Amino acid sequence: MKQLDPDDTEFDATFIDRSLTLSSLEAEGYRIENIIVSDDRGRKVGLQDSLFMNKLVFRLPRENCIVCIDSIINQICHYSSSIEGNIILLCSFDDLHEHHVFIQDLPCMFKVFNFTTEKVMNLTLEEYETPYIFFLDSTCCMRKVYVPDKFYPQGIQMYMQIMRDIEN
Repeated sequence: MKQLDPDDTEFDATFIDRSLTLSSLEAEGYRIENIIVSDDRGRKVGLQDSLFMNKLVFRLPRENCIVCIDSIINQICHYSSSIEGNIILLCSFDDLHEHHVFIQDLPCMFKVFNFTTEKVMNLTLEEYETPYIFFLDSTCCMRKVYVPDKFYPQGIQMYMQIMRDIEN
């Protein structure tokens, strides 16, 4: 695998926008409280529930490029077998039907949850309407926040390898 070199012009040309990077740093350590999500049957559960603890959470805001999302999900699926059951997708659907259609189209099995209210996490990162991934630790804090860059697909591969190695 190619090593990242900050002086490499190819790397500079594809590096995530600085404001997104700063927003992901701001999210590091963010404590999740009083946020309700629902499963594919409409059952409500708090995001701070033990079901979400020590899991990778892939946040998919409502406005997304389908091609970008498919690419990221396929890359995550490639690594999901090594961290089976520890990945959760957190989405924003209009209704249960949209939630079910999304699950049916997934190339691998994930637990998929939907925000039940307009109130999502109070993070600058949410304003960008871009996907991001984080590890939710046992204290309900976001750790290892990563914003995938569609122009640098190797980044998600590296992130998933790091997370897999941490698990093992």
